[in-house]
Amino acid sequence: MIGHTMRKFEQHGTASKRGGALGRVLMGRVLLAVISAVVLIAVALPTRAWAQSSSTSSPITEAWSRLTSDELGLAERAAAATELLEMRDKEATGALSLALTNQQSRMGWRAVIQSVATFPDNPPKQLAQPLIGLLGHVDASMAPDLAAAVGRFDQSEFIKQLSKIARDRNAQVTRRCGAVLALGYDRTTQTAGLLMDLTDASQPEQVQQASFKALGTLTALDQYGADRHAWDAWWKKNKGLWAKEWTQHLLENFERREARRPARDHELEDMLLESQRALYQANSPQGRPDVLVYMLSKPLAPIRQLGMDLARQRLLDDLPFDEPLREALRGRLTDAVPTIRAEAAEHLRDLSDDIAAELIAGQLGDESEQVSSVLSAYLQVMARLPQGLAVDPSTDMLNDEALRKDAAAALASAFDAGLMKKSQVNRAAKLARKYVHDGQPPAPQVITLMGKVGNKDDWKRIAQWVDHPDASVKHAAAQAWADSDRPLNLLADRVNDPDIQPILLAAAISRGDQAYTLNILTTNRPQRERNLEPWRRALIAMASRVPADAVLAAARHLSELGESAQLRLDILSAAIDRSQEDALRPAERLELMLSRGEVRLSAGDPSASLADFQAVAASDDSLSGSQKDRLGRGQISASLQVDQIDQAFAIARKILGPANGRALGSGVSPTDDRIVDQFIQTAQRLRGQNRKDEVATIIRELRNLLKPAINPKVGSQLATLDAWVNGSISTTPPMTAVDKAGDDNDDGPVAE
Repeated sequence: MIGHTMRKFEQHGTASKRGGALGRVLMGRVLLAVISAVVLIAVALPTRAWAQSSSTSSPITEAWSRLTSDELGLAERAAAATELLEMRDKEATGALSLALTNQQSRMGWRAVIQSVATFPDNPPKQLAQPLIGLLGHVDASMAPDLAAAVGRFDQSEFIKQLSKIARDRNAQVTRRCGAVLALGYDRTTQTAGLLMDLTDASQPEQVQQASFKALGTLTALDQYGADRHAWDAWWKKNKGLWAKEWTQHLLENFERREARRPARDHELEDMLLESQRALYQANSPQGRPDVLVYMLSKPLAPIRQLGMDLARQRLLDDLPFDEPLREALRGRLTDAVPTIRAEAAEHLRDLSDDIAAELIAGQLGDESEQVSSVLSAYLQVMARLPQGLAVDPSTDMLNDEALRKDAAAALASAFDAGLMKKSQVNRAAKLARKYVHDGQPPAPQVITLMGKVGNKDDWKRIAQWVDHPDASVKHAAAQAWADSDRPLNLLADRVNDPDIQPILLAAAISRGDQAYTLNILTTNRPQRERNLEPWRRALIAMASRVPADAVLAAARHLSELGESAQLRLDILSAAIDRSQEDALRPAERLELMLSRGEVRLSAGDPSASLADFQAVAASDDSLSGSQKDRLGRGQISASLQVDQIDQAFAIARKILGPANGRALGSGVSPTDDRIVDQFIQTAQRLRGQNRKDEVATIIRELRNLLKPAINPKVGSQLATLDAWVNGSISTTPPMTAVDKAGDDNDDGPVAE
């Protein structure tokens, strides 16, 4: 509804122009002579290249074709030009520039001029110079529309350029007059002063007359005509006004002039609105809210509508709304025009204005509003800012097909806010259920409401609608399920449905606590890039709620699927650090920390893994034999990586010594264990760093540990290292066959 009335006035105004004065103006012949060559070449060449190279059909090329078609009249071409303006695209603007410089298609540039002059929003800045270049090169019948088009560009550089042309006594008189007429749309005291100077008798007669017309445009004082005495008196009285007083003076002038014209004079309405829009833009940013307050209080509906449109733009630009402006918007909730009431509600909704919400709830409660479009806007406010007073009237509106969706949304918000009594919940559920026919679903908003207030039979229906072919129904049903406290299994079973997957992930993040759902998500990595980060967040969030064995299984699955170690660390850490309410049993915590230590070790962070292993080792009595073995091996690998050689041997003695039945003579050779390979590899690494003392320590301790059980491979490796330590080998020799076999058989430390 935003801008509806404004567009209506503009459309009527344009039609009036085409049928009346503007139509007669546009029928005149135009002589396009030499036009600002530098500007035209700079603009026209790239756009001509665009026109010639555009071989595929697109909205731009289609509009261009109609704009330049010799078979179409001015109205159709102007409509095509307006379409290009509305695209706000660089190529579309280039096409309009080309039309303004194309002498072979005069009707085309006439259409562009008319469209720019009547375009409701600010036209592209790039069109200013081509239009300014036309000043003085069109006949008198076309000059007013060209001036109006040029006057749409209120940037200071264009005003300065027009002022320079207007003052230039050496410039062509018709060009000066065109600039003067365009300046009439810059409604500032500075421009008014310039125009007053140009009415001086020393100026050419044509310039004087153009200046009087421009003053009439600027001030809305048409009655003064070319009466120099009247204008002098007016200027003497008003030239010293402060900016706010000047704006107020002009606003009152336009209002008085409008009041003198017939109510259906749409051409004047169009000019009035455009003038006031320009006045708003000409004011300082700090003063613009005061102009809007003024507009919203005026008896003329078009001015109030313009105020609404400008307020919407402030919202889009994220500009502040002070209390006087908010109060003015609240006052429009009782406007005589329904569209203005509806737009006021929309603006206040977007401002999250609590006072307005209370006022609207009161109007819904006393049934003072009867227009459906306004009631719809009011219900949308209740959906954003629910009020208890609006619950019963919103429930009544479930019976109105035109309002049912908005009423359901308002009731769903009221339920979430805890504003509905049990009797109201039951009544809303009964009415929502009324619109389920033969199992066919109601509107998506009603499904959402049923998810709030429904019973188990309603949930059976919602479960069926999760597979509905209508995407909006499916989405509403899935979202209702996700927003409830029901298990997420139903959604997890549809994890690869592109409509349901984002809903499932969001629900898993907020409340997922079942091992089944975690398992499904772990083994179904999203294909869409945008869902990957929510998927990771969901796994981490659920890891803090599901049983520990489910987290460990998820970590294993992620490893098998090749997911990053960081993700596995994150879910293990989330499980370890879970809230006090979901506290782990000691055995579960130990297993999670042992697993995290192994992942950290495999990820190349031995220091962090040692911290986990040490925490686990402090509870050694609680560990199983398998866990003790994993812990020891992990500690050895991590200790060796941080060069804690003595600690590594101390742990190795526990694993390979007599205490666990694997001493010499037991039939199991310690040298078959991969632990020995890790010591050899560490010694070789330290040899490369020329650290003889540490290498000597490893050789000595390994021989003490293994004694006669040293196999030939290990023996050869130790002998080579010993020779290097004793200086028999001064450089690193080529690897022996035994050495190479040892390296080939080594898979590195077991991390998990």
